[in-house]
Amino acid sequence: MSDFSSYHEMVLKPLQFDAVRAPFAMRQMTTLIARFILEIGITFDKDIWFNYHSIMGNITFSANVFFALLVANTIGVWLTGMIVYTVAATADSNKILPVSIWGIAALGLLLLSGGTLFYVVSPLTEGWTWFLAALIWALRRRDDFWAWSTFPLLLLCIFQREMLPLAFLIMSMTERVCLRRVLSQNRKRFLHAFIAACVASLALYVALRGWIFPTLPTDTHQISPLGWFNRFIDQLPTLWDPLMIRSAFFKLNLPLLWASYVVWAMRHRLLGLDQVCASVGLGLAMASFFCIAYANGAGRAVDRYVVMLSPLFVLAIIDLTEKIHESRRV
Repeated sequence: MSDFSSYHEMVLKPLQFDAVRAPFAMRQMTTLIARFILEIGITFDKDIWFNYHSIMGNITFSANVFFALLVANTIGVWLTGMIVYTVAATADSNKILPVSIWGIAALGLLLLSGGTLFYVVSPLTEGWTWFLAALIWALRRRDDFWAWSTFPLLLLCIFQREMLPLAFLIMSMTERVCLRRVLSQNRKRFLHAFIAACVASLALYVALRGWIFPTLPTDTHQISPLGWFNRFIDQLPTLWDPLMIRSAFFKLNLPLLWASYVVWAMRHRLLGLDQVCASVGLGLAMASFFCIAYANGAGRAVDRYVVMLSPLFVLAIIDLTEKIHESRRV
């Protein structure tokens, strides 16, 4: 409820960065969309369970704000689903029906994942985080002008979910290092610029968070790599808590499916160097999210950070399936 209380306040006070504490105050994108939904009069004036449990301390939550955030995130999930379906349908070379079987399967993976059920269709921010993650992934793989449109999207990420540029930074650096001998000059130039844009986005976030917008002294550790390391070491003994493992990994069904698929494909030598590189990059991004979440004291909710990458796991499974299908046809 504490996260929702911050987003609730942000919907009522849009673009007031001192309305709530960081990092919530930076995540304006979803709350602005929810505010727009309220402004155009989309409300839910029914007697629901929420109305009887909407008071916490001296705060009374609005059911209309709750509904607006739900609608906003649902729209984000719909748009993410459109991207995932389009990518899968494009890769489906055996399409014989108007509807792509690959596309339906990809949508099923996305919507039935633990993250969707627990965190994304909720009054928080993950729906539009998924949209940005999927859109940047799809565009950065292109070889035309549209790939360069990812740069403003990276800047937009710092006002939605600040960790997304870090994920793409890790994946792009992995691609640049592992495929340095086979990449075209155009791709190398793009990766150099993209990596610089990721670093600039992260630097801008730290500058805004650390020096421009109000930040409590107790929250400065959240943007300190040294603070992350110290807290991670302090909490390391609890990492093996069976209850923490069950509660965190139970909801990570999609990343575990992706990892199992990668291991199976590698054991059968079905992957080329580019697929291995992409898998390593995504795995490193997932590991970094897990470590940062744990170092920030997320505890049993560390899976919530990894869930931000869920569309990328689906898109990676599509990519692996396409490459395996092509290799078997040859």
